[in-house]
Amino acid sequence: MAGFGQELAETLGMDVRTLWQSLAAVSEFKGEAWGHRAVVGVVRFVQVDRDSCRVEAALEGLVPGERHSLAMHAYGDLTAGAASTGPLLSVAGDARAGLMGTLLADQSGCAELVTTLDARIPVWDIIGRALLVYQGEQGPEGAVASVIARSAVAGDNTKKICACDGTLIWTAGDLIQPPKV
Repeated sequence: MAGFGQELAETLGMDVRTLWQSLAAVSEFKGEAWGHRAVVGVVRFVQVDRDSCRVEAALEGLVPGERHSLAMHAYGDLTAGAASTGPLLSVAGDARAGLMGTLLADQSGCAELVTTLDARIPVWDIIGRALLVYQGEQGPEGAVASVIARSAVAGDNTKKICACDGTLIWTAGDLIQPPKV
């Protein structure tokens, strides 16, 4: 990735290792037990180059045949669900910069979206914020929220077995208990 070296890291006030660890993020929706109602799926963010972040969303459990909106909010505070995530992410005075687009759920409640974030919003600036799924364009009332977390970039996590408990990485998530809501 040209342009993703020492110069960019210094501009951002971080070392190169931290920069590389900040090039990919993920937001997961895990259904009812996690306060996401029926919504299940993943939204991935990958910084493709200095000015472009690719977003891929695959969600299930949406209202069949309805439009849903994806939006980033200022805070990753989920203590009161979507209500505690603050305002829509604002960038350079643009109060609607956090709107990522809409997806249309098919008759089984599934939808996918592939888009690119506003060039003013790199991955390293959204880690720790919240991603909301609104039904229609109604806003945070009735939305489900998830934190946008740092993720390994391609080739960065080659482990197959969890060092802490010996489970296979791709099945370890099944062992995590949902929070008490």
